Amino acid sequence: MRRLIFAASPLSRVMLRHSRPLHEIYRESGRLADNPRDAKSCRSRELSSTMPSPPPMTNWRSTARLLPRGSANGATQPPVTLDDIWAAISGSPYLALLGCRVLPDRGTRGIELNHIPEVADGTVRTVSREAYERGLPDDTPLRFASYGDPAFEAILGLVKASGIPPGICRVAVSIPGIDDAELVGYVAMCRMKNGEPTHRVFLEMTDLENLSVEGEVPVPPAAIEDLHLHERLRAVARNEFGLLEAVPRIEAANETAGRAQGRLTRLVAKHFILSMQAARRSDTNFARQLAILDELAEDRAELRLPRMPVDQLRSLDGVPFAIRLPAAGNDLPFDAPRPLLKAAVDLAAREAAALHRRQADITTEQVLARL
Repeated sequence: MRRLIFAASPLSRVMLRHSRPLHEIYRESGRLADNPRDAKSCRSRELSSTMPSPPPMTNWRSTARLLPRGSANGATQPPVTLDDIWAAISGSPYLALLGCRVLPDRGTRGIELNHIPEVADGTVRTVSREAYERGLPDDTPLRFASYGDPAFEAILGLVKASGIPPGICRVAVSIPGIDDAELVGYVAMCRMKNGEPTHRVFLEMTDLENLSVEGEVPVPPAAIEDLHLHERLRAVARNEFGLLEAVPRIEAANETAGRAQGRLTRLVAKHFILSMQAARRSDTNFARQLAILDELAEDRAELRLPRMPVDQLRSLDGVPFAIRLPAAGNDLPFDAPRPLLKAAVDLAAREAAALHRRQADITTEQVLARL
């Protein structure tokens, strides 16, 4: 559900990237919901030929902290917070080289963007809810710096275009049950205290603290296998998203149960009326018969229907409760609980209404024929 992108520019040596469908999930579920839906697209702008190139990647440190955190240990906080985004964009030397400027008012937590492809110069983004509600003193348009916002997406695109240096290797596994979504981890070459380079695995946000990556020292191919990173990522994907893989089976089971419940309700409605006829509480006019059925369904916690057909009950597959059937015989007494009785009465009433006749003209036999 998350995608970490190590980029060549110092903007975000390490940057999280979500697939597009997951952006929608985060916004709908309240995570990262700070970005307004009505953000207008900014006009594209040609970059000046004087735009600075990304600095060298050797001995660079991470200025972004956009890795998801806590996923492996059961924490519930969102993968990326507004604080994480602010740490990335406000502390980026590369954005500063491009001419982007952090606003002097620290409470605003805003940044003016300049020389970003597809973003108009002077565009301002904030991560402060209070500043967004209050607005800027000069009425400059203000939006949230978050996924889905065109300006923020342009920053991510600029970082992604720089590519991944040799000292970082991206490992991804598919998330079961989600199309075009991956769980991503990274192996990077880092400098130990004794000066020797070694490889490290990055799966959590906290892994980026005090990070110093040797971008030009290639990751040994055997390191990925030795670390069993694919297996570790698949285990995390199973733990976090295993339920999604079961969704089609759950949906199919629910549909089967729904059809079975509908058939049982129809069967109970028919034999509820037939039991009234056998008990001499029937009426040829269905409106009056319906009043009797309503009264019984309200007064009884359970009502025994004496002659329910065994073969039809046996054919029901998926009813969410057990129906004990006899080994022999064609009929059995069936104790229908009040919710099922009321559902059956409602179904009979709908069948009567479907005849599109006056209540005085609808007979009980006509409704029974429809059941």
